[in-house]
Amino acid sequence: MAEQTAPRSSAVSTGRRQFLRAATATGLASVAGVGAAQDGPTEITDWHDLDAVRDAPDREYVLGADLGPETAGYDEHVRNRSGGWNPIGEEGEEFAGTLDGTGYEIRGLTVDRPDTEYVGLFGGLSGTLRNVTLVDVAVTGGDHVGGLVGDNDGQVRAPTVDGEVTGAEMVGGVAGENPGLVTEATSTAAVTGEKYVGGVVGYVGGDVRQSTASGAVTGGEDVGGLVGYNSISGLADRGGDIVGSTASNDVSGNRHVGGLVGRNSGLGVVRGSTATGTVSGDRGLGGLVGVNDGEIQNSFYDIETVQINGESALTVGGLFPDQYEQWQATDGELSPEEYDSLTVDGNVIELADAQGVRDALAFVHDSAFGWRLTADIDLTGEDAGLYFPFVAGLFDGNGHTITLDVDLPAVSRVGAIGASLDEIVDLSVEGSVTGADRVGGLVGLNQSREVADVTTDVDVTGVAAVGGLAGENADREDFTRDEDERGRILDSTASGTVEGDEQVGGLVGENSGSVVTSTAEVAVTGGQSVGGLAGTNSGGIEGSTATGSVTGDGGIAGLVGGSPGDISNSHYNIEELSLNGETALTAGGLFAEQYEDWEANDRELDLEAYDSLTVSDDRVEIADERGVRDALGFIDDRQFDWRLTDDIDLTGEAAGLYLPYLVGEFDGDGHTIRLDVDLPAASQVGAIGYAEETVEGLTVEGSVTGANEVGGLVGYMPEGSILDSTVDCDVTGEELVGGVVGRIGSSHVERSTASGDVTGETYVGGVVGRNGSGKIRALTVDGAVTASEEVGGIVGLNGGRILRSTLSGRVSGERTVGGVAGIHYRGAIENSRVLGSVSGGTRVGGLAGTFGTGRIVTSLVSGPIDGEEAVGALVGYNDRGFNHFSGTVTDSYWDAETTGQQSALGDGVEITGTVRGLSTDQMQGEDAAEHMSALDFEGIWATTTDPAGYPTPNQRESRDQSDPADSTDESGPGFGLTGVVGGLGGVVYLLSRRGNDTGSNGGRPGQ
Repeated sequence: MAEQTAPRSSAVSTGRRQFLRAATATGLASVAGVGAAQDGPTEITDWHDLDAVRDAPDREYVLGADLGPETAGYDEHVRNRSGGWNPIGEEGEEFAGTLDGTGYEIRGLTVDRPDTEYVGLFGGLSGTLRNVTLVDVAVTGGDHVGGLVGDNDGQVRAPTVDGEVTGAEMVGGVAGENPGLVTEATSTAAVTGEKYVGGVVGYVGGDVRQSTASGAVTGGEDVGGLVGYNSISGLADRGGDIVGSTASNDVSGNRHVGGLVGRNSGLGVVRGSTATGTVSGDRGLGGLVGVNDGEIQNSFYDIETVQINGESALTVGGLFPDQYEQWQATDGELSPEEYDSLTVDGNVIELADAQGVRDALAFVHDSAFGWRLTADIDLTGEDAGLYFPFVAGLFDGNGHTITLDVDLPAVSRVGAIGASLDEIVDLSVEGSVTGADRVGGLVGLNQSREVADVTTDVDVTGVAAVGGLAGENADREDFTRDEDERGRILDSTASGTVEGDEQVGGLVGENSGSVVTSTAEVAVTGGQSVGGLAGTNSGGIEGSTATGSVTGDGGIAGLVGGSPGDISNSHYNIEELSLNGETALTAGGLFAEQYEDWEANDRELDLEAYDSLTVSDDRVEIADERGVRDALGFIDDRQFDWRLTDDIDLTGEAAGLYLPYLVGEFDGDGHTIRLDVDLPAASQVGAIGYAEETVEGLTVEGSVTGANEVGGLVGYMPEGSILDSTVDCDVTGEELVGGVVGRIGSSHVERSTASGDVTGETYVGGVVGRNGSGKIRALTVDGAVTASEEVGGIVGLNGGRILRSTLSGRVSGERTVGGVAGIHYRGAIENSRVLGSVSGGTRVGGLAGTFGTGRIVTSLVSGPIDGEEAVGALVGYNDRGFNHFSGTVTDSYWDAETTGQQSALGDGVEITGTVRGLSTDQMQGEDAAEHMSALDFEGIWATTTDPAGYPTPNQRESRDQSDPADSTDESGPGFGLTGVVGGLGGVVYLLSRRGNDTGSNGGRPGQ
């Protein structure tokens, strides 16, 4: 091409640039006149001109010549500039004008800014680019990286990009992220990234139309030949729209890798598009789309042309060659009436054999069609690998059986039906199914309104979310455009074997929908979250059961493995179903006699039939071991509250007994339960495994061992209260382990004591392993708390409030160890004290090992503090990664003699306020009120005399500072100690600015 298309007038020198002013006859403005009113588009003829666009980003521009390495300004703006070309525009300051390439090329664009976001010829765009051609680009950036534009909020029309584009997340040959429009794009660029990587666009929330990609695409997760991730747009009722586009490239990644799109989200649409390249990766692979949660309309690939990990494989959108060629030849117009194997009866299509399944593949995405079997169908032997990857309409088995042999270990959403949207009824499935994630004997991902009267006898193998009937049973809004209830399984049965790594269940791997009156008779084997009926449940399970066996490493249970969710009137026989080869009680378990009564009476039990259970004052009373056994049939019923009328010994022959799932209130009435529970592979273990109402007046003794969410009193309590209770129980687990409760959500734990030893690996506390947003008030811990990391004398990981609580035992760990909280990432620690010892390796603090946001106020530390790195008398380490700002420490004290610490705060912490290190004499007896005047000795604190001791917070109902707003006070202006920092000898350090005037180790006691 010629270097210019218009006659030029005199050159205009500006010192840094020289601009060529266009002749008046051309109607083109001069780039040099960026500050003047524009008369027609501005012509760009060299790199100086192009760079000047950033000075007037809302004007109209046209290329008037090819730009390449030989063009004026290339050395200054590209070759010799650090990082190469400086992208025009960025987030919030986008290029808002227009640029038309007018048939010219930009060659040799080089950007090398791996730590910079919004990278490309343009960093950010809200205007329009037309006919821009980039040849031999080499663009490298961080996130939001495209050959042409990093983030397109405008319009990109008919661009062409050739070369190489490299980034981290949101990386595309043309655009890294596209909430706007990209149309008629052509990319031959080789694109490499980590996540959201596509040949044309990495991350789409807008439209991509009539575009093609042919350059190799390589990434980690969400990698597609055309688009990496087709997501939800800024509009509430729509997602990204990919129309009339083609990818012919080789695509490789780890997870969610597709020939056209890596992942298509719940509101995303792909229509009239195809892929013809190859796909390789580990999990979630597809010839057209790696993982599909949205709509696919009239979009396909040729199963035998597109190789997936070197082989032909049927996934969503796959057609066999004859049908694919017909689709291409008819411009995407196919009709089921054209196929002898399909019989159309109104809006229902009938099929009877394997050929019918093959031919149905072109129509199963259309919700206008329902499906009905008219015979059993054998999909083994020569037809092995056949199934329905996606069915949008009703599927009626009509009493018939499908026999399967599907082996797709790298493909997600696999079953007789990979994913479904409408009803599946009256069908039997036999054979074997292997997939990656969301793998089921009937359906990989069930989004149906209802699955009813279905039986499966299938050997199912997968990685995550693996079930005998459904891999995932989902009632999730992001999958559909209507508000109907979805993910309902009714009157169905699964048998066979199920094997996976996590979220593995006899009926369902992962359930967020509802399971009603269904049965699993399955041998289930997995790693984490393994259950006889469901691997995990965040939905509802009612009137259902499991038999068979469960084998796993952690989070195993007879009914639901990980989180039990809402379980109602659903049970298994403790004496028949084996857990890791043994009989064991978990949520839903009944002993044989009661289980048989339940089955014999249409899965109903009558409480009045049990002499061990007495109803008095609207509470069910329990007095002995037999009462605990019989209560198992009713503790999941919200109409019942409970009360002890005597101490109960659950050791010896009664060892292993506890209340695994309790939804009513529980009043210990001053009585004691003695426990011996040893379930090292089970989650939610304690005297009560799961509770959501008030538990009060109970003493627990003995020992409890579990895997995750393990507590002496309660394993997991999302809401409710624990009041006036005592736990003298040794508690052992792995993660989320507490002396009283393993994990709480918004619950309250008040006026209680814990005196046993607590041992775990991470998120371990003397009272609670993890406090989400609850309140812990007036707790005393007198035991040893030991873990590897994230361990606290009161709470391991705290996001709520800890008030008036005391550690008098000892806490130790390797990393992130605190006398009150291992990690205090939100909320408040108030009026609390640490009298016991705190020891660890790194991030060790008397009150908190690591501090994120929130407050620490009016608290004291006197026990020895010992660590190797980032050690402080009050806080070990301030992690500014929490919301990019930190909280405050105010009006708190430590004993500089007994703690062995001369610094309030550990390494890497700024100070802006007050803490004080005192002598032992100053902190004990009557002198404490004088030297710790910030403490409220009139309403909350009391001095300790005869003998002299450290002040004690009382348990009266006077308010703490955070009580009036009843909030966790997540904010903070930055980690600070507001006021005065002082120390021994009366020396006071006044801080007049943000920062640490005494060095990086925090406020120091006087020397």
